Amino acid sequence: MGRSGGLHEAYFSIAVDSGEILECNEAAAALLGATPAALQGALWTQAIIADETGSGSVLMHAVRSQRRVILPPFILRRLDGSQIVAGGMLLPPGHDQPATFSLLLWPLLDELQLQGAGSINPSDTLAVLGVDQLRHDGQWGVLETGRLMVDIHSSLLEIVRSADTVASPSAASILIILRDVDIDGARDICRALLSHLHRLHTTPGTAMGEARICVGLARRSVGASALSTLLAAHNALQQAQNGGAKEPIRAASEEDHKLMIGRMLNNVGIIAESFSAPPTTTGQQSKQQATPAPKKTAPPVAP
Repeated sequence: MGRSGGLHEAYFSIAVDSGEILECNEAAAALLGATPAALQGALWTQAIIADETGSGSVLMHAVRSQRRVILPPFILRRLDGSQIVAGGMLLPPGHDQPATFSLLLWPLLDELQLQGAGSINPSDTLAVLGVDQLRHDGQWGVLETGRLMVDIHSSLLEIVRSADTVASPSAASILIILRDVDIDGARDICRALLSHLHRLHTTPGTAMGEARICVGLARRSVGASALSTLLAAHNALQQAQNGGAKEPIRAASEEDHKLMIGRMLNNVGIIAESFSAPPTTTGQQSKQQATPAPKKTAPPVAP
């Protein structure tokens, strides 16, 4: 097993040309609901199945990029048909192993854990509320953020309808299950929620004064799983936050998936491992080197 022996994450070593799984650890087998022997030699595109419309391209785009890529959360279907939200990282072929690339995956949320927040029916809309732009310094850190989210949770309980469900905070986000309401109705409810929260928690001049509170919305459709609906609401929240909060309440869209892939591949900006520094020359010198100097010709002689 070599490199994968001590990993708690699911580890796959995959052949670049054939796409065969050459090696995997016990965590990989447990994640997919298989055995290591059954996975070795299988095509990764058939063994590692993204069970949501368009999500399969997350892995495919990462593989094609030939770069180290941190994968956004995506739906993974296990061999028994159950779903799980997974995260991960793709490591491109290295100089020591140019014929293989590595894939690390880890579970984030499964259907049983989501059920703990309450049942989610096709008539329900999920609202994922998130707080960002928190300035961490000597006076504000993880503990203070945790206390803030507990306070926001208590504030939400004061204003949501009795039938709605407010789940416990997870990092800087809270899931709200809005019962029997469509997207337009959910927007109206969330406008009232945000007004209430801003009045209580974003007082100018305080540590929370410049924090942003956004909401991503997704309504569960017939045939869609609760997990995929939650992920859609999560992605909508991400787009709201990355869009500068111009649209603090954003409904899930088919464009979210494309934007998510673009962010996955490009969020490292100029600090990318494939960056190669140009020669230490000025811009004018580089231009002179790139453009051949014109040949000298004798000046015309007057008759």
